[in-house]
Amino acid sequence: MRLRKIKDIVGISLGVLVVLFLLGLIIVPLRIFATYTNTLFSAFLIIVPIYILIEIYYFFKDIPRRRDGTLPKKKKNKIFTIAEWTFLGIVIIVLLLARSGVILKQDCPDEIQGNPQAELNIKYFFNPFCPNCWKQETIVQKILNSYRSNISLERYDHRYCEEEERELGLKMVPGFLFQFDNETESFGFLSEREMSNIICERIEC
Repeated sequence: MRLRKIKDIVGISLGVLVVLFLLGLIIVPLRIFATYTNTLFSAFLIIVPIYILIEIYYFFKDIPRRRDGTLPKKKKNKIFTIAEWTFLGIVIIVLLLARSGVILKQDCPDEIQGNPQAELNIKYFFNPFCPNCWKQETIVQKILNSYRSNISLERYDHRYCEEEERELGLKMVPGFLFQFDNETESFGFLSEREMSNIICERIEC
């Protein structure tokens, strides 16, 4: 019985965390939210399978009690149930609109970080709903901390900047276009070492 109560508490907690997680992706800038996103996502990957296994265990364990009618039914206020499903529907609609780029329109680029006068210009395309972009964002912030005065980093949200992405020939997110001395080179996901090497091949480090 104690395990069942723990399961129910964990289930409610996961639901709240998922809502906060999705709202964070929609509202909070990725550069701020990325570190927490990676941590939360890793926690979900560990906790959710365990929670599902416990649910399956109790589902099969309760089959005899369901058949003979001895399994107590949970009472829930109808108004509360309607409010719960309405809230869930609103969250899903807002999520879909935000993910498709219909709402929260931004400029292209939406921000320039580093040194705008730097010789090395990096155009960085990302999507806040892309797990690889969460990892890439933490690397980008480390690179900025190391080379902020030597690079200009233009941030493009893929949802709103698809036209610019096509013009530059980029076909994936995360995606980078490095511009230096009238030369350009594009890349996909980059590790911290790879990005540092690319930068140091073009400027003095």
